[in-house]
Amino acid sequence: MYIKGVLVKIRTMIVLLSPAKTLDYSQEFDVQHTAPAFLSDSAKLIKELKVKEPKDIASLMGLSDKLATLNFDRYQSWSASKTMGNDSKPALFVFQGDVYQGLQANTFNKKDITFAQKHLRILSGLYGELRPLDVIKDLYIDLRWEQSCPLLEVKICMSFGVLRCKKIF
Repeated sequence: MYIKGVLVKIRTMIVLLSPAKTLDYSQEFDVQHTAPAFLSDSAKLIKELKVKEPKDIASLMGLSDKLATLNFDRYQSWSASKTMGNDSKPALFVFQGDVYQGLQANTFNKKDITFAQKHLRILSGLYGELRPLDVIKDLYIDLRWEQSCPLLEVKICMSFGVLRCKKIF
């Protein structure tokens, strides 16, 4: 954009949210969904996690044995999805933590959803950076998971999301 003959670069504000542990896949949504930008990276990360035993997952991520076993089972059955289904829905509507309840996304009209799609991002331990309408499956990887991440050659897997976010800003 030019102002008085000078090129001015206008930046867009992006709101960045953490994911929620509470997820709800029971609702149906009539929206034009999108696919996560780094889905192939997610598949590589799951491939690494599929070979871990529940006790290893519990130790790596600081999870209870019950939650580690649940995640182990989810890793075994996970497959990348670009479409909505019973187990894959838009992130904005799936996350049910306090922040997401405060957003009241279920009351958004089309204009609100379009605005959110342009200005809202969600960090994810599995998907990296998510847009609100990106479909996600029922799986949780804690952003605080401290482990050598061979795919990224970094020490904190939170960087999986952070590094990817830097690519879009």
